[in-house]
Formats: sequence, C-alpha cells, structure tokens
Amino acid sequence: GPPVGRPHRRVPDNSVAEKAWSSLERARTPLYSFPARTTARLAIVAWISRYNSYRPHSTLGYIPPIDWEHQYRQP
Repeated sequence: GPPVGRPHRRVPDNSVAEKAWSSLERARTPLYSFPARTTARLAIVAWISRYNSYRPHSTLGYIPPIDWEHQYRQP
C-alpha cells in the first residue's frame, strides 16, 4: 500500500544518536551501580559533556563535536 505519513519528506538518519546512546550504555551500565537516580543523572550529564567536548568523533574527522561546531560557525 501507499506509505504512511508524509511520503515526500526524507526521514533523517539518527545513526549518530544511536551510536552515542550505545556508547553510553557500554561505558556506564556494566561498570557502575548508582544509589539514586540523581547520582545516575549527574554521571550521565558528565559523560555527555565529555563525549561532546573532548572525545574525537570519526564522523567529524576525528575532532570533538564542540571543536567541529566552532569551526563550522566561523565565517
């Protein structure tokens, strides 16, 4: 049958987001047991900050996302 939804719109690829969550699961889940949700949230926020600020990403030419964003925004 015909496609459901908006057939003329391209669905964005979310493979980068899936990779990030997969990395978070591998990095945090097996290693830590958190006594409370607040502790877990703080650890996840710290991990995301490191992931976006310091960790090189192959999809961005092996530079951290924050550096790529700064380069992208320069005129």
